[in-house]
Amino acid sequence: RNIALFLSLCLSALVFLLVLAHVPETMVSRLPPSMLAVCLVCYLGSYRLERRELAIIAQQSELEASNAAQREFIDNVSHEMRTPLTAIKGFSELIAQDARLDRASRSHVESVLYNTTQLSWMINDLIETTRLQGGSVRVQAKDTDLARLLSNILTTESQMARDRGLDLTISPEFPLPRYIHT
Repeated sequence: RNIALFLSLCLSALVFLLVLAHVPETMVSRLPPSMLAVCLVCYLGSYRLERRELAIIAQQSELEASNAAQREFIDNVSHEMRTPLTAIKGFSELIAQDARLDRASRSHVESVLYNTTQLSWMINDLIETTRLQGGSVRVQAKDTDLARLLSNILTTESQMARDRGLDLTISPEFPLPRYIHT
């Protein structure tokens, strides 16, 4: 409908311009005022539509530039976050190899390792989200060890639950699949 209206206005504006360009001044003055008014209104309408379209194109360009700047910012921040996170994970892995660790300390180190892995995944998800917004998406399907996932969730979240006076337990209904495809 908008395209038809626009084309109609353009045609009317063209007629208006042709009339004014090819009709001698003496004849223009003899045209009915209503015809001149209609042609003028159509011409002004098409001019306004063109200006509005140009404004929309300019806004779209600004939005695309803003989105590109946002993607670049997120990309830079995520890469800056990966450096210290990699160091924390590396040192935690070294500590976890120490045979002298007692059970509680080993559990804490494993919790740090699990959480650094989770943070790495979150950063990767953030990067993937910006790629999605940018139009380049890479979907990966993989198998996840369900028992390990549940154990890590329990280890990670149980301390927070205890701090709030809650008990966190996982009571799976057997049989559970060994892996889930995500």
